[in-house]
Amino acid sequence: MARNRKKMLSPELPIYLFVEGEKSEPVYFELFRKELGISGLKIYPTKGKSGNALLLAAKNQIKLKNLRSDALKCLVFDKDALTDWELTAVFEKAETEGFKIGFSNSSFELRGLVAGAF
Repeated sequence: MARNRKKMLSPELPIYLFVEGEKSEPVYFELFRKELGISGLKIYPTKGKSGNALLLAAKNQIKLKNLRSDALKCLVFDKDALTDWELTAVFEKAETEGFKIGFSNSSFELRGLVAGAF
């Protein structure tokens, strides 16, 4: 019984996922969250932002919503629209700000829609 009590006293570190887009991405990651049973995963959609714009939007949401700064913070966006220089810059800045980066791919929306149908 002491083990259960210890778990209640030390809550899991939340995971904040800031995604490019407001439609298919949040639906896809919500299905993913439910399938894996990740209760601490919170998904924050943005309106078509990627790269540095998404990083700035994520930092603003953390501040405005008074989110935990020690959470695992991730940015997910489509890298196709960014140049190599822009991509390098966002990687460097994200790392100094404590963010991880993930990318969506060309069949992302199709997979999300198919998964949502079942």
